[in-house]
Amino acid sequence: MIRNLPSLAVLAAVALAAASLAGCGKSPDAKYAGTWELDKEVIMEAMMAEIAAVEDPAERQMMEMGMAMMGASMLDTMSMTLTLNADGTVTSTTHMMGESDTVHGRWSSRGRTVTIEVTQDGETESITAEFDGDAALELIPPEGEDVPFRMVMRRQPR
Repeated sequence: MIRNLPSLAVLAAVALAAASLAGCGKSPDAKYAGTWELDKEVIMEAMMAEIAAVEDPAERQMMEMGMAMMGASMLDTMSMTLTLNADGTVTSTTHMMGESDTVHGRWSSRGRTVTIEVTQDGETESITAEFDGDAALELIPPEGEDVPFRMVMRRQPR
């Protein structure tokens, strides 16, 4: 539950962790290959719903001001692209607050579930995601990670 704008930093950390994506032995399903981009509208809608749910009018107003001044502009400048290649390789690039990070790894799928892994700075990171049809991919936070918003990626036109 978001109560202040530092939660956007948590979102950025999750996005970067998700960007830190190497394979798990299952063959990738080529129908999921392609470029996927973070759907910032889903995040914005979740943030606005979280603010609207605040019962204290003064706290809600403070959060709305913070969103107007900082949160929306941070989200506007953020982007995350995930490219799942048919050969099982993956590239993920995240841009936020003037910083950019690109990582490479492997992906595999089983049914509607995809596992993405990379090793970055000597550490292997793994994330699971679920396909919703052929047009949406939702990143599932690792066990024990509290993520304030759904992270949904949308397939980009080829």
